[in-house]
Amino acid sequence: MVDALSRRLGLGVIALATVICVSKPGRASPNPTTPGGESQRPHSVHAEYLGRGGLYGIGYSYNLDRYFMVTAVASFYKLEGEYHATASPSLGYYLFRRSRHRIYSDLGPRYAMAHMSSPVPRWPGSTSHGLGGQISVGYEYRNRVVIRNSLSVLFGKYGATPWGGSSIGVEW
Repeated sequence: MVDALSRRLGLGVIALATVICVSKPGRASPNPTTPGGESQRPHSVHAEYLGRGGLYGIGYSYNLDRYFMVTAVASFYKLEGEYHATASPSLGYYLFRRSRHRIYSDLGPRYAMAHMSSPVPRWPGSTSHGLGGQISVGYEYRNRVVIRNSLSVLFGKYGATPWGGSSIGVEW
């Protein structure tokens, strides 16, 4: 039941984000900030630690307008002989904005894969895949450098767990 719900939720978020990205015309602004000092640079790339990507990840965000953003994070790492990969797109909403400071919330699916190589001959190893979700609330600072800190809940087939993370990146 939870797995089917997670899959539907994930597909719904991806479809919504795709429709918004395709239907939203690009904007060109000669002034990258508003008179109040708020950034209008819609793109950012960031490296994160303990966030959507697991232990660490690389992400991209695009601000659709003043209130909505689309983010995607991916990671690949090896930990104690196991290979882990994640992909996590999300749709976010700014709950509060003041100059360069923002409080946001986002929701999206999370795909995870783990592979353990065989330590013995004649056994090919083991690979497992899973689809879950993540909901987060966090703080963001934007001034050419983007700094984010978030608290999240990861949920999936076997329940839910709290999570948190930080990221730093650049905007353009």
